[in-house]
Amino acid sequence: MKGWGGAYSPPEFGLSVYIVFQFLSVLCYISKQVFFALFPVEMPIRTLFMLFICFCGLYFQVFAGIFGHVAWAGEPRVSAVLSSEIRPYMQAMDGLRSIFPSYIPTFSMANPELAARTLQTNDYERVVVVGSNAARLAVQNVSDKKKIVILMVLDIRENFGDGLCGVDMRVPLEEELRGISEQLGVNLRVAALFSTEENAMRVREAEKAAKKLGVRLTSWRVAERADALNRLNSDAGSVDCLLFLPDPIFDSETFISHLVKTALLNGVAPVGYNRFFVETGAVLAFNLDYTGIGRQGSAFLNDMGMCGILAPAFQVEINGKSLELVQRQWKERRP
Repeated sequence: MKGWGGAYSPPEFGLSVYIVFQFLSVLCYISKQVFFALFPVEMPIRTLFMLFICFCGLYFQVFAGIFGHVAWAGEPRVSAVLSSEIRPYMQAMDGLRSIFPSYIPTFSMANPELAARTLQTNDYERVVVVGSNAARLAVQNVSDKKKIVILMVLDIRENFGDGLCGVDMRVPLEEELRGISEQLGVNLRVAALFSTEENAMRVREAEKAAKKLGVRLTSWRVAERADALNRLNSDAGSVDCLLFLPDPIFDSETFISHLVKTALLNGVAPVGYNRFFVETGAVLAFNLDYTGIGRQGSAFLNDMGMCGILAPAFQVEINGKSLELVQRQWKERRP
């Protein structure tokens, strides 16, 4: 269950020296056998050479053991639990391993009993969990919560409490507003669409940052899907952009697609939080970089004392056709 890798130079060096000394030890043994075949009769030189070869072999074995211990014991013990083997989760693990190439025993939630028992009986220095189900399992079975590194989970603190480490899947609202300002222009009227109180708090906290960025941010909090459509149809003339926040109300691709198309028809630029939004016609989307999130997570493995919640790596994607359509409508509306 342990391994070695390039992330830690002492184990890598120890492994290299271990291999060299093992090779020399074997070479001594072969030399002794060859010498005995050449000089089968007992002679003083034969006895002395045998003692010399035996001494060298023992010497090399001792040093091989020392450096072998460095190679194996010096490596931090890390394990991983995956909620499932869907592509985003595997991309996150690929990104993590690209920076931390050591062997990581990985368990699946397909056998949660084995994963839970392993976490309970092994004193890992870090446990990487990918996805909400794996995170829940680790929180229940790992006594020291600071050992847990959570990846590919939305709102880590809200769902699992403080004192955990990881990379949250929620792009900070301030970063989204900065992206809107940079890509679509300043002095835009942006309506954030959501349903929960947690998102309402995020919008309130982002109001100061919005002013600094030259964005006029307003809240469109709705209780039901019908409310969202009604609000968009009635107030479309008062906003330039409709910003979708990750929210339980957006649990249907059909509903999202309908909102995006309605916004475009009303001259409002829809802005989403994953590639589906752009594919369905949104002007802009903040796409999570799953491989990049994994690379961010590796920082917690290379520095065992590090902890905290990091914002995720993401990329801005633009739908050129939708952008041209909306900009043309903006010009007609504001000559």
